[in-house]
Amino acid sequence: MKILIAAISILLFISNAFAANDIKLGGSLDTYGAGYFQRSGGLYGEARFKPKLTSTMSENSLLYLEGDLRLDTADYSQGVINGLTDRKKERSVVGIKEAYAELDQKWLRLRAGKQIFDWSVTDTVSPADNLNPRDWTDVIRWERMGVPSASLRLGYDNYLEFVYVPLFTPSRLPSAGSRWERDMPQGLKYVEQEVVSRNHGQFGARGIVIWNGFDLGASYFHGYGYSPSVKIASVSAIETVLTPVYYREDVYTASVAKGISGFNIRAEAGYFRQDKRDDFVQHVTGVDKEWNNVFDGTGSLYMLIQYANEIKVQKDNPTKFDIIDFRRGLNNAILGKIKYNFDDKESWALKLEGSYNLGAHDNYIEPALVWKKGNVTAETGVGIISGQPDTFWGGYSRNDRVFTKVAWKF
Repeated sequence: MKILIAAISILLFISNAFAANDIKLGGSLDTYGAGYFQRSGGLYGEARFKPKLTSTMSENSLLYLEGDLRLDTADYSQGVINGLTDRKKERSVVGIKEAYAELDQKWLRLRAGKQIFDWSVTDTVSPADNLNPRDWTDVIRWERMGVPSASLRLGYDNYLEFVYVPLFTPSRLPSAGSRWERDMPQGLKYVEQEVVSRNHGQFGARGIVIWNGFDLGASYFHGYGYSPSVKIASVSAIETVLTPVYYREDVYTASVAKGISGFNIRAEAGYFRQDKRDDFVQHVTGVDKEWNNVFDGTGSLYMLIQYANEIKVQKDNPTKFDIIDFRRGLNNAILGKIKYNFDDKESWALKLEGSYNLGAHDNYIEPALVWKKGNVTAETGVGIISGQPDTFWGGYSRNDRVFTKVAWKF
């Protein structure tokens, strides 16, 4: 029945779209392959087709649809379709990434449907980015999941934005027995997450002001953390189970960004007030810059460096397992990106990404070679994870890999 309702909704959406005055089609075809060095080695392959349709209904309204057809060799994608709501623990073979109707009139923009929001100012770690659950089927290649929602934006450069998410959608965690299931100490067992009733709404609001060269922002979120906390229970004298569970939280954030002498300075800070968990303040500060005409006169170099940390406001923590919380795994951490393009056409490039937790001494690094021609981009590289098993990265340390990915945009 759910599949039938979702299919009818999609057909109605598409029929309305093709009744429009102007239709634009696009999208991408992506492939990804990896070979692993540990866990008895192994290969992984994935193909993903993401068609996009933008239909202009009138001068001030449009319909947008982005599909997501995905197949892989590890059966991470199962079933038929996820539709506009997605509470399955596995990915769907056929899904909807985003689908919404938009009304844009002067200083007002209204959207309703399945949406993805990115409220981040900083990179990777962002206290303000709380509206969307995450897909962590592959911990390194995580992404935001769309949620059924309504959003209202008032203003242009300076604006207020309000978002209401009426139905709860859980994040997608690494499946049991998969390569990305976290290594746990002997006697501890990670079990299936508890999912709260879908009829629990969430709300977010933010304001952005540009003043004297500064981009200033503030936001508020009331809902559930997109990364579940952990509930502990002993099932026998020798075994304890850890159950991921979602709790309510209120998050208050502030951000600032400014360009100074070619450098972009960005910072975010957020106060997390959690039910049944410790309260904390998370803050991130970063700087990035791009240099042109370096070395041989035609190349360019981009560099980004960030520092992320947290301050515990309420000291008691009933679970003691912050390292399993994906929001807080990169703590007292340095994050960085470096990319060098050999020429102004950006046909060849070298890049390096990674993070290092200063206190736990665990890290992830990813050097890669990138080739680009027209609408095709190919990349090959190596991902290396290290750290003790009781650290964030160390719990995934048996997943070093060499990878290749190709993306064609049309």
